[in-house]
Amino acid sequence: MGSHLLSLAERETIEKLLSQRTSFRKIASSIGRSCTCISYEVRGHGGKEGYSAIEAHKEALKMRSIPKIPGIQRDEDSIMRRVEEGVSRHKIMEEFELSMWDLKVVIKKHRTKLLEGGLAERIDVLEMQMQILQDLIKELMKR
Repeated sequence: MGSHLLSLAERETIEKLLSQRTSFRKIASSIGRSCTCISYEVRGHGGKEGYSAIEAHKEALKMRSIPKIPGIQRDEDSIMRRVEEGVSRHKIMEEFELSMWDLKVVIKKHRTKLLEGGLAERIDVLEMQMQILQDLIKELMKR
């Protein structure tokens, strides 16, 4: 168990024990993982009745290959393409399930590229909108 990611063998054990109606706690104990780990794994991949070790492992491998924004697995190029298209920050945040902070990280990371592409105004507008949201959040937190 050298990794925090589940192996195919661990997933197969989970599938086998679920078919025997074993509790999450006993499954966790048998493979040396936390009960929470088992719960997230099973609920995120079909539930107790629909869990498939092979399908869960394929999905996990697929998710590992997607470029990451801190804490979130998303494709930065797709996000930046939407920024360049002039899509609103709310729509981008909704579409990619991003927080305002994550969108800001991506924009800052790609700022030079955007400036070269003549999108300085678009960046300024997005950054101004994000600053307004930050100020609103701070104001609400004071209440």
